[in-house]
Amino acid sequence: MGQGGPLEHVRFFAQNPEITPGASTTVDGQPAFTLTYPGSQGGTITDYIAAQGRPYLLKRTETGRQPSEITYYDFDTVTQLRPPADHDVVSIDEL
Repeated sequence: MGQGGPLEHVRFFAQNPEITPGASTTVDGQPAFTLTYPGSQGGTITDYIAAQGRPYLLKRTETGRQPSEITYYDFDTVTQLRPPADHDVVSIDEL
């Protein structure tokens, strides 16, 4: 897969024979569609892709040995990171 944007990735997934396009659905009220494909741990991965606007990955679920569900949100939002206070920092020598 090349270095293109999200739409290129959606095209790649849609053309891969191991990936099954699914029905239309919603994620937190946003229209989406699903792509399901084999996972690395014997289960399946289902990606929920935004059906309107930019094709962001909205959610990913995985079945298998370690089932998981991740929901993504706040795209294009800048997050301000602050270093922790000195009393919240532990030196590796203290462990």
